[in-house]
Amino acid sequence: RKYLDIHVMLDGTETIEMAFISKMNQGTFDPDADNLPLTGMAQCGISLMSGDFLICYPEDGHKPGVCGSDHHVIKKAIFKVRI
Repeated sequence: RKYLDIHVMLDGTETIEMAFISKMNQGTFDPDADNLPLTGMAQCGISLMSGDFLICYPEDGHKPGVCGSDHHVIKKAIFKVRI
C-alpha cells in the first residue's frame, strides 16, 4: 500500500499474473510483509525475460512465479520503493 514493487529479470523467464486488487477477493493485509492475500481470476499474464522489468503499483495484484509444466531456475531482483 506504500510501495512500488519493481521486478527485474536477470536470467531466465517468468510469468507474473496480474489483476486490479479492486476486482479480487481480498484477505487480511499484513503490513510487515507488505502482503495482501488475493483470490480470483487473473486479468492478464506478463512474461518477463532476461533484461525485462515490471513496475507494480499498490493497486496491482500480482502473483509471480507462475510456470507451466517446465520448471526452471530464474534469477531476479525485486525492489520495494516507498511512495
